[in-house]
Amino acid sequence: MSNGNYIRLGLEFLVNKIQQQQQQSLTATMVQPVTANSSDEAPEDEDDFFTLMSQDTSSATTDNILSMYTGNTSTSLDDLHDYPLLKNIFLELNTALPASAACERLFSVA
Repeated sequence: MSNGNYIRLGLEFLVNKIQQQQQQSLTATMVQPVTANSSDEAPEDEDDFFTLMSQDTSSATTDNILSMYTGNTSTSLDDLHDYPLLKNIFLELNTALPASAACERLFSVA
């Protein structure tokens, strides 16, 4: 396989994962119960407004999310905070499994 095919397959995989994350977040917001806050209560965190604005990327299209992230020239992982869907996928795919079975199989074969 050529590098172009690997890149195409990787992008297709990311598109599918982003769409799955969007579906999961959509169903989670539909299922959450609505709590009534009285108008007398002050919000616990004044940054709630800005937090909601930063989470608006979940409604963006998959192609838009990928093009914004890949167009970013920064090499820092801190930029993932701006893309919560990609951050969740990154954490899911880059978290080590807490099992030693793979290592044990490797030593058994050796």
